[in-house]
Amino acid sequence: MKIKETRKAIQGFFKLDPSNLEAQELTSDQVQQINDQLASVSARNEELETLLADEKEAHAATLSELEKLRGEDAGKETVAAKTADKFPGEGEDTAIYAHDKIADDFCSKQ
Repeated sequence: MKIKETRKAIQGFFKLDPSNLEAQELTSDQVQQINDQLASVSARNEELETLLADEKEAHAATLSELEKLRGEDAGKETVAAKTADKFPGEGEDTAIYAHDKIADDFCSKQ
């Protein structure tokens, strides 16, 4: 099965006539072309494997940093002081809070 696939690949690479394939032989130049192509593909494959390993390493570092930040965030107070969220109003009695404004805007669009 693999021999047929290899023959088809070589036939396609050199655009050989399929009706006369048995009588055709590869020249040393053609074999060298195949070897050069294989070397090029192998070198690119090694380069891609190196890039993939680097990306996996960077991904692992990012996940580690994310978990560290999640741990730090979990230790902090999750509710902000309401005064820190205050927009200036026309007086102290008419203060508007950001979370109230966001909720009002959201509800008005519903």
